[in-house]
Amino acid sequence: MWFGVLGPVEASSQGVRLPPLAPRHRAVLGYFLLHAGKVLSAERVIGAVWGENPPDTVRTQLQGSVSAIRRALAQAGAPDMLVTRSPGYVLDLGEASLDLLTFTELAGSADPVQLRAALALWRGQAFADITAGYVDSARARLRERRLVVLERMADLELAAGSDAELVDELAAAVDEDPARERLAGQLMLALYRAGRQPEALEVARRFRAALADQQGLSPGADFTRLEQRVLRTDPELRLAPKAGDPSVPAQLPADLPDFTGRTGPLELLDGVLPDYGRAAPSAVLISTIAGIGGVGKTDTLL
Repeated sequence: MWFGVLGPVEASSQGVRLPPLAPRHRAVLGYFLLHAGKVLSAERVIGAVWGENPPDTVRTQLQGSVSAIRRALAQAGAPDMLVTRSPGYVLDLGEASLDLLTFTELAGSADPVQLRAALALWRGQAFADITAGYVDSARARLRERRLVVLERMADLELAAGSDAELVDELAAAVDEDPARERLAGQLMLALYRAGRQPEALEVARRFRAALADQQGLSPGADFTRLEQRVLRTDPELRLAPKAGDPSVPAQLPADLPDFTGRTGPLELLDGVLPDYGRAAPSAVLISTIAGIGGVGKTDTLL
């Protein structure tokens, strides 16, 4: 079986999605999935799902939700997944998979491919179709974890030169959280490296406005330094070309096939060097070619 909470709360068996439970039953299932493998007391579940002022019939409603979940699990071939264990209930996933657990495992990687796979598990905001007391805080925690993974992935891919590919992803994340400094800085750098300096500076302007409006703060020193480097078109912000990159020349420029002009200076040098060498064979001869910039001094030496 597969369960998902990184989006609407869903379940499937052998690739077939199970019929959705009623909203309250789905909220209870979502809480069990959030704490899979842990024994949850009835009081804890009630407080999480129904809040501080539950109705008088709350225990009957909880029992009804547990029964509905067990029936759905039994129809999917997992009748013993949700069991009663003192002082309450435990959802034992066994061989079943849960997108949240998979996300947590992949998120610990330092490989950007694995981090991308973790982010791909998200189908929207966590517990998207649930209304319950626990949802807001759980959703905020999971959203923060997702953004941290996105930032780590972006750092790795920016270091590898994947700039243009990141722009749309980072722009969407910044639209969602315009006062998040690290994301804004990453987007600014990706745009700058993609040759879009004006847009990069516009990102900085919008971030400053959002940060001042939401938190009454100014950007940190790192962001300010990056903004200044983008403003002055700092070439060091661009990655050095990779060895073996076919766009990087791997040979010296071809020699000139012929050379015209400067006949007089060349003949003079050709005449001076042999004569002086015979007169003073142990001497070091230094010849100087003088002239204003651009007249061809270097070409004369070629």
